[in-house]
Amino acid sequence: MQTTNPLKPETSTSFTVGAVVQPIPAWSMTVDYYHITIKNQIISASELPTYFTPASIAANCVRGPDLAIPGVSNGMGGTETAVPLAGPLSACFAGYINAQSTATSGLDLQSQYHLRLGDDNSLTARVEWSHLFDYNLTSPAGQVFQLAGTHGPSGVSGDTGNPRDRVDAGLTYQNGPLAATLSGYWISSISVTDPSSGGGSQATCAGAWGAGLALAGATVNSSNSQYCKVAAFASVNFVLSYKATRNVTLFFNMDNILDAKAPLDAETYGGELTPYNPSLDEDGVIGRYFRIGVDYKM
Repeated sequence: MQTTNPLKPETSTSFTVGAVVQPIPAWSMTVDYYHITIKNQIISASELPTYFTPASIAANCVRGPDLAIPGVSNGMGGTETAVPLAGPLSACFAGYINAQSTATSGLDLQSQYHLRLGDDNSLTARVEWSHLFDYNLTSPAGQVFQLAGTHGPSGVSGDTGNPRDRVDAGLTYQNGPLAATLSGYWISSISVTDPSSGGGSQATCAGAWGAGLALAGATVNSSNSQYCKVAAFASVNFVLSYKATRNVTLFFNMDNILDAKAPLDAETYGGELTPYNPSLDEDGVIGRYFRIGVDYKM
């Protein structure tokens, strides 16, 4: 159970350097570099590796009564009633603490080309690329963990992961009331590991499988090592719309045209029952999807 307690405010410093380039009127490009540092980050004390030591459990947890358990095997073919040395854990309490800091840096690039083909006829192409150089988390003990391209930090991101690269692109044709857009996105692969996990339990591939699939003691070999990384994922979509009147628009959507399949992700929180990453690869689970409809606005 989470408890409340006095805390210092988190503080952050950041800077960005960018440029806008427009070689010709129809084409523009924006490049931005960012660097953000957050200090005195507030986390739960339960995320500290020391929280689950015997001394910490004794100080922060409440146990139920050590009731007798009948029918326990005595190792000689019979059973007997046994009394545990300690009762089961009923509840554990943890406050919030100012314990860690995070530094991230990356590059964002956006480019767009707009070509006029007539008075009410145009073609627009755009592409956006985001690259994560670093995601450095400094633990309360002073350890620095590089989390870019990994599943960490699972305690902060909800175990969605931090891909280094994301690309989003689209091509739109506009002709009066008719508009057609072909778009797509690509997400780079990530490791299933979380180097910053408490006690390092998810810092290795086998450890991450143990956390995600309850396969404690799993070994990595030539036949399964491919699953130490979550493969890259891409989806292509199509949108067609026609503005019939000022109030009525007809539309047709096709998501995931190529019916791309979501890559296996054994580490994500849903991995025990649904071994895919719903935050990154949902289109690959739903598959090819069609929608036809009418949008009416008063």
